[in-house]
Amino acid sequence: MSPAGHSKRSATHSPAEVAVASVGVALLVCALVADQRWLDRHFLPSFFLSRNSYVLVESAVRLGTAGFGLLLALIARWVGRFIAKNPGRALHIAMAAVLAVGASEFVLRQIHLLATMEEPPQKEPRRRRDPRLGWIFVPSRTGYRNIGGRDVEYAIDSSGYRVRRVDDPVDPERPTILFTGESMMVGEGLTWDETVPAQVSAILGVQSADLAVSGFSSDQAYLRLQADLPRFRRPVAGSITPHAGDLRPKPR
Repeated sequence: MSPAGHSKRSATHSPAEVAVASVGVALLVCALVADQRWLDRHFLPSFFLSRNSYVLVESAVRLGTAGFGLLLALIARWVGRFIAKNPGRALHIAMAAVLAVGASEFVLRQIHLLATMEEPPQKEPRRRRDPRLGWIFVPSRTGYRNIGGRDVEYAIDSSGYRVRRVDDPVDPERPTILFTGESMMVGEGLTWDETVPAQVSAILGVQSADLAVSGFSSDQAYLRLQADLPRFRRPVAGSITPHAGDLRPKPR
């Protein structure tokens, strides 16, 4: 083969080489575009990790994505040659990858994975799925759970708030102190009279509304308060308990 012919062949890239190189470049671009500001907007942090810890994890994922993209771009020629020499095997690998994605999607649609702090729906006080908040208490029911050798009653009114009795719901027309948060504010393991909302209500003589839901993170508690606050005609005050992960000493 003449030098000119060899040079022309070397300058021609197969479709497989171009495809692999394009995927590599796309991964590099994604790693560059998905900066920390973008990650903070699209991924909720775990409140059991410090910000430095999850930023470190996110940075490691970005670095790994960029490294894998660069590797694909560098080995695109060799991958293209492998596909050209073994089209049948390459086709089988591609089909296996597509089928694996399809099978994974099917399985994930058939099962429900719980979030980090989400409890099983049958655990008292029972929860149900909510498209905006993740989960809320099942309204208009009374459940019982044995904790520490005693049966604790959980009465949830029609609005999904914990109350003394289901037939004594929170009245949004009355002056009300709103409480939101997670299990500490719900008062898990406590009778209604032992909870923070009940004791504040008894001391001040003002109705309390316990908007808290077990397992809520701070963002969920805030969204619950944001959604329900307009229902109350005469709100007096509001209180939000931070997630348990927020109670750790913060670095100075």
